Amino acid sequence: MSQSIIKEVSVYRQGAYVSRQGKISLKKGQQTLVLDSLPNTIIPSTVVLSLTENIKGSNVQVHLLDEEIRKEQLKEEKRKLDELNHSITVKEAQIELWNKNGDFSGGKDINIAQMSEYIEKLPERLNTLYSELLNLNEEKEKIEKEYNDKKDAVNSLQVSATIEANDDGEYAYQLRYFEQNASWIPLYEIHSSTDKNLVLRMKANIRQFTSEDWKNVSIKLYSGNPRISLDLPELDPTYLSYRASQSPKPMKKYAGSVLAEKAMMNMIMEEEVSDSFEDVYADAGTVNQDDTMMEYVLSGTWDVSKTNETLADIYSKEIPCNYHVIAIPRLETNGYLAAQVNVEDISDVLESYAKIYHNQTLLGELYIDVDTSEEKMDISLGRDETIQLKREQKKKYTSSALLKNQKTTDYVYELTVSSSKNKPCDVTVYDQIPVSREKDIIVERKNLSNGKLDEATGKITWDFNLDSGKDTKLSLEYSVSWPKDKEINN
Repeated sequence: MSQSIIKEVSVYRQGAYVSRQGKISLKKGQQTLVLDSLPNTIIPSTVVLSLTENIKGSNVQVHLLDEEIRKEQLKEEKRKLDELNHSITVKEAQIELWNKNGDFSGGKDINIAQMSEYIEKLPERLNTLYSELLNLNEEKEKIEKEYNDKKDAVNSLQVSATIEANDDGEYAYQLRYFEQNASWIPLYEIHSSTDKNLVLRMKANIRQFTSEDWKNVSIKLYSGNPRISLDLPELDPTYLSYRASQSPKPMKKYAGSVLAEKAMMNMIMEEEVSDSFEDVYADAGTVNQDDTMMEYVLSGTWDVSKTNETLADIYSKEIPCNYHVIAIPRLETNGYLAAQVNVEDISDVLESYAKIYHNQTLLGELYIDVDTSEEKMDISLGRDETIQLKREQKKKYTSSALLKNQKTTDYVYELTVSSSKNKPCDVTVYDQIPVSREKDIIVERKNLSNGKLDEATGKITWDFNLDSGKDTKLSLEYSVSWPKDKEINN
């Protein structure tokens, strides 16, 4: 049987397509050979054998060795392990016995000379026994590794084929197959400072849990997953029906942006860090847009252990951004510093977590899922304690109109945004008014302080520049009218 080596691996988000090469010695004519042994974590039906032009192959089979044969091949190593375990048990019993006999408190008819002789011999004898026990355990560790390696080999899948050669000689062959126990995940870092562009870095965390290490292999990474069904989706009918009216849900905490996680550490926008060091980061390959997925070709060759994760730098690029403070006084008493970027600049970012750094300080991590239907996206850089927010209800008055058979509630809120910064900053404030789902529930906006209203969601947006140490006040006034014989959540 020949033994091939892995040359190339295409790693998907789940699984990997492995290509390995080897050589076989053939006699002229037709012969059936066991070509190789492969990890038993592969999908046998995906095994493909490729041969050079001057030989032909057929009847490729993938199978396990017979159980009795596997037991026989492991018999010698198992016998050695049993003998070592027995010897270790004996040594441990001897040590226990010598220690026990050193206690003369319950002994009878033992004279001083005997006790002295035993005590003198005890350290030397124990040292010898401990040394012998150490050697036995080291030998056991060695044999156990040999046993486990051989167990992996005999439990591997055997690839056999019928080969026909025109002449005696040594010939090359290639095996390709899909390996289930391998994967990779994208890891992102976003580095920012208030006077520079964002730096987006992408890494790959490659993992494989097969029975062999990948050594000196070429690696490509793909964003897709070939284990996902390729069946075309089908549209099911959508049926309309009446349902009980529901009050609109509150605006999401970080509406319209990727402010998905609070930063782990509060930060101040004006913090400055000066450092003469430069980060070590090497782009490890090229990025290609395939017809159906992204391809990342790592440069050089790589070793991927079956027990450890392997990290690879993919790329690092600068992204233009605009820094501003996002304020949601309905939900928070402080603003959040955010970097607004063009979605087209990060459209290649895969759905994943990203660690966020500001002025070389780790703020935390957030989940990034780029919505390519939007033009802009905000990336949270954490709570900004230099921006204070207040939302006060100035009025809530309900009246009835007899002729219209209606009740009306008027709402008046005052929003205050205060800055304790030492320089001006751009601020985006979000609030909302309710949205009616019933034709006889009427929401009328009265004063939105020139805010932009999204009619579908009720979200209001204000954008302005806030001077250092100044306040900005915004009014939010609206009314809700409904039939007075009904109740609504208000």
